[in-house]
Amino acid sequence: MHRALDVDDILHEIFTHLATPSNPENPVPPGAELLQAALSCRRFRVHALKPLYDDLPSIKPLLRLLGTEDELREEVIPHDRWIKFAEYSCWVSSVDIFLEDFPTQIFPQVYCLLGGRPLLPSLQHLTLRLPRWHATPRVVIMSLAAPTIRSLHILVPRPAAEALRMDSGEDITLITAKQQDSIIDTLLSTIAYASPTGLECIRIVGSRPRSRITSCISQFSSLRVLDIPSRMDLGTEAVALSLTAETMGQLTMFLSVN
Repeated sequence: MHRALDVDDILHEIFTHLATPSNPENPVPPGAELLQAALSCRRFRVHALKPLYDDLPSIKPLLRLLGTEDELREEVIPHDRWIKFAEYSCWVSSVDIFLEDFPTQIFPQVYCLLGGRPLLPSLQHLTLRLPRWHATPRVVIMSLAAPTIRSLHILVPRPAAEALRMDSGEDITLITAKQQDSIIDTLLSTIAYASPTGLECIRIVGSRPRSRITSCISQFSSLRVLDIPSRMDLGTEAVALSLTAETMGQLTMFLSVN
């Protein structure tokens, strides 16, 4: 048994299995057991932590490795924290990101340290929830467009061009449909430039794709699933005409009523 635990593949299988809850009534969540294993033995550390970061329900646990928002507003990201963040970010293959919660005020530091590299270099499945209250800086969207992405799910809230007044008296302008389209266009065009043969599935919920977005879709030669709203400006004919015959032959297209 001792020799078996010296084999990386065996450790990977063990801790991946522990990451899946076998008993819903178990008061101890799998994450707690994995974290305890990671802290108990240096040999187990990486193998126990990887499953915790493989499929993230939010980007927040990863960003917390850099420090709190208050800390990062006032000081430079410490080198040791950045090294830890860079290591853990390579383990993320799936993530659900709500751009409303993304700390854009600290991102200039992060973007400089990335040096043009993607924020999550091994990302395969991205769920992106667009903001309702403010536009997201272009560099943030570009950093999320990893060339490894295979599946992209974009959730778009209903746009509005009006202002809300907070309790503090501050006016907040809601994001517009044009700004929403710009975010989607930036994401798709960046992925298409980095890896035009990688993306296999695009699902857009709540948006009305415009001509530029349709043009981006046409660049993905390996697209297998395209799920877009039926309430769209261009109609299915325009989408079909923008895709090559080869892509159309392998594509399953859905028109969702959303």
